[in-house]
Amino acid sequence: MAHLTARAIDAIRAAFPLPVLLDIAGMAPSTFYYHRNHEDPNQKYEVYRAVIEQIAQKHTIPMTRIASGKLLIAKE
Repeated sequence: MAHLTARAIDAIRAAFPLPVLLDIAGMAPSTFYYHRNHEDPNQKYEVYRAVIEQIAQKHTIPMTRIASGKLLIAKE
């Protein structure tokens, strides 16, 4: 949550004084600068996600499970 708040403050800080924005948001300056300078953990590897998904999809072997619980590789 703090990361999104820091990004929102950073986006509008050219229009308003930073201390006023931080006061309204209830955020300490150190917290603002920390979150502004560190990547969002959810987006850290977002650049690679599409490439990894393409590789995984290309190399995934279709399998089916039969009643005994064993996996069978589907023939193409």
